[in-house]
Amino acid sequence: MPPGAQWRYRPGGRDLPAVVPEGLDLSGEHPSAGRTPLPAADWRGAGFDAAGWAAGQAPLGRTRDASRQRGIATALPAGPSPAYYFRHAFQLDEPPKEGQEWTLQAAYEDGIIVYLNGVEVARDSIRDGLVDDRTLGVPHSGVIYESFPLEAYLELLKQGTNTLAVEVHGSHPDTPELWFDLSLTVRERPAAGGGGAP
Repeated sequence: MPPGAQWRYRPGGRDLPAVVPEGLDLSGEHPSAGRTPLPAADWRGAGFDAAGWAAGQAPLGRTRDASRQRGIATALPAGPSPAYYFRHAFQLDEPPKEGQEWTLQAAYEDGIIVYLNGVEVARDSIRDGLVDDRTLGVPHSGVIYESFPLEAYLELLKQGTNTLAVEVHGSHPDTPELWFDLSLTVRERPAAGGGGAP
């Protein structure tokens, strides 16, 4: 899945169904330890129907910086929530193989949480524990793409349809800056010893 993919999106809101993931530390003192997928009724779940959401090409966002505005493919208006929610489905012809390295590359401003097939796999610049549409992120520049290896989550990838759900939270309730783009890459791990085939 390259950068600039097509995403379903909508502003954060209390009207969307969301449950507390199993294994989530509500205090926020420790990262989530659960691996139970969220149900289809939850907007982050793999089976959620987002057909009614708007669709647009990444990067999605808004900014006061004129030079960065030219890089936005889909403008996101400010709303009552500092958060925006995104979903994207992609197909795999076969499940991951041994020796492959799968990595998420994300540009985001400010805080981000990523779910793969209903399980949280990445979180940055936002508190641990329970978050909702009112939670604020920590200031983070959206210019640089950050890497999130999926080595510990490869069992979540399956042959057929897979779903990424993402929430991006601004660092201020009325922030004029929001940015999101994400890609998924896979490469063969170099052979031990670094030597190639003769």
